[in-house]
Amino acid sequence: MPETMVGEFARRTGMNIAYELIKLLLVWGWPFILAALAIVAGYFQNVPWFYVVIGTAVTFAAAATGALRFSEMLARITAANKLYFGGFVPAMDPIKDKKTGLIKSLDKIQLCLVLQNNAHFPISFVVEEYTTSFEGMINSKSKRDADGAIIPPGTPMWFRDCTIDLKNMPLDKANFEGHAKFKLRYGHAGREHHRIERDCTLMIVIDPKSGAAQIHAADVVKQPR
Repeated sequence: MPETMVGEFARRTGMNIAYELIKLLLVWGWPFILAALAIVAGYFQNVPWFYVVIGTAVTFAAAATGALRFSEMLARITAANKLYFGGFVPAMDPIKDKKTGLIKSLDKIQLCLVLQNNAHFPISFVVEEYTTSFEGMINSKSKRDADGAIIPPGTPMWFRDCTIDLKNMPLDKANFEGHAKFKLRYGHAGREHHRIERDCTLMIVIDPKSGAAQIHAADVVKQPR
């Protein structure tokens, strides 16, 4: 793995850990701080310890409940981990044999990202990089029609790469090989800070009778340098 990738991974991991620690201290530290203040206030005001204990317990319970609700609110409003990558699907232009009705060749194909918005609000995503190939063939178009979109709450979306011209490639086998690599950012519109990155080898299985196709993806294993 290149040093730049290791450094980038370490930076992101360190930032995530620091953020979680700060959030943990701010959210869950308050019940203990308020309980301690209740004890100190009761001590200096000469309140009987019976009432101090009860007041401290009530203060801690109320603060802990408030911290829990606040933490739940933060989890609901953030876009982090709300966009799910569901794999790849093919969109093809098959050519059928007029006599047999079977698919004899493939004219064009697109490899599409499946993205699912699991949030209760719209999620915007921006594709920084998306390259695909099918049996070693790549698209001839340098730029896609769109590099992102906004996904409505709780709905899936397909993001299509440029069309790969297969030039009537014969469908002489069931399994074909491909490759897909993408990097995208997502989040609230204008604040797409969260990332998804994948680099996959693909096995595309095509049924010559129905034209149904499935893609099985596996992450590329990168050897450390």
